[in-house]
Amino acid sequence: MKRVFPWLALVLLIGVSAGAPWLFGRMAEEHFAQAVTDLDALSERVSLEPISYERGYLSAHARTAVTLRGSEREPGSQDQQLILETRVEHGLTGVKSVTRPDRDSLTYAGLLFDDRLPDLRVDAGVDGALRSRLRMPAFAWEPDIEVPLLAGSSGEMAPLRMKLEFQRGGRYSLDLNWPGGAVDVGHSRLIVEEVSLVQKLEPLLDRLWQGEGSARIGRFELQPLLDDPVVMEDWHLDNESRLNGDYLDASLSTALESFVLGGESLGEQRFEASIDRFHASSLDGVLDALLDLRALQAERDRANAPEEMALYRRLSDHLQQLSVHGGDLRIPDLKLRFPEGRVLGSLHLNYPQLPANQRDEQVSLLTHANGEASLVIDRNMLWLMPAQARSGLMRLYRHGLLDESRGEYLLDVRLEGMEMDVNGELIALPPLL
Repeated sequence: MKRVFPWLALVLLIGVSAGAPWLFGRMAEEHFAQAVTDLDALSERVSLEPISYERGYLSAHARTAVTLRGSEREPGSQDQQLILETRVEHGLTGVKSVTRPDRDSLTYAGLLFDDRLPDLRVDAGVDGALRSRLRMPAFAWEPDIEVPLLAGSSGEMAPLRMKLEFQRGGRYSLDLNWPGGAVDVGHSRLIVEEVSLVQKLEPLLDRLWQGEGSARIGRFELQPLLDDPVVMEDWHLDNESRLNGDYLDASLSTALESFVLGGESLGEQRFEASIDRFHASSLDGVLDALLDLRALQAERDRANAPEEMALYRRLSDHLQQLSVHGGDLRIPDLKLRFPEGRVLGSLHLNYPQLPANQRDEQVSLLTHANGEASLVIDRNMLWLMPAQARSGLMRLYRHGLLDESRGEYLLDVRLEGMEMDVNGELIALPPLL
């Protein structure tokens, strides 16, 4: 019996190996059909419909129709269809698929590209990851091009490269690089140079994500024929968020190193903000309540006062929990300048963490906090601000709490204990404001 066992094991191994491609092939076909169904449900204007799926022993070939429906708001717009060709390999180690557009279905490709067409590659592995790569070759066009979207304009585009990866658990990463391009539209020319985007994110809770990313644009220039150009150089945006235990740290910074408008150099524009040790589940609840409240208020034909009050109570409860768990909110640098004037500001708001046995007590969101803020606004800038911010500043102005001694609106606020100091005027705060 001992001599027979190795041969029996070999026979079993051969049987499993021979059956694995068939099993993986069947699984791949089922998952592919489900993926098409799920993607089709994502949008009303874009539909996906399977055309065929031919499965062999080690591979399969699928054809899928992607249709972009014409918009009812655009008279004369027609449906546009693209055929995707997918090759699925299902061998001994799992499933891998590659999807590319069918060349014959790229209606306008021959008018834009010479020899090399855009290449979209999608790989789906047995590990559940989905990896896609897009390579767009350089192209150019003239005003007489027979492409409706581009007709009447001219331009040139550099090659574009993009990688997108989805992994189990909702994690994704994006990497995009584009040297830029230029477009002539009407009496203006638009130039964009050195564009890059890198982002890695994974979900934390219902509304919160963690990860890091950066975006860059080297130059953005609009050249009107009869006016001064608008030039922006070296714009960047960086973000990072990390969960430490039950608390979230996050930061956001964006800056424009050079801004020229109306023939005037306006210098650097900058905004930075961060949160430190914010209770993650409470912050997630605040965001969830705010988004639900905004959605309800957007549906004017479904006004519901009791439902709106319930959302406000939910928002208040989560804000209470957020404050008693402590944390820091900082805006260390706000710097904006336009021909009408400038806006400068900073903010630091600190909530001391309360002991666990006091976190269910009702706490004032202001009297529990310590902080300071400063704001400088040129008078002409007031009318360019959002309506709510303008309304709040005007209320302060009517109460004599804005300093305008230097021809600007100045606001200096200190918050400590039960008092708020606004430009030297002490305001006692009620216990449960």
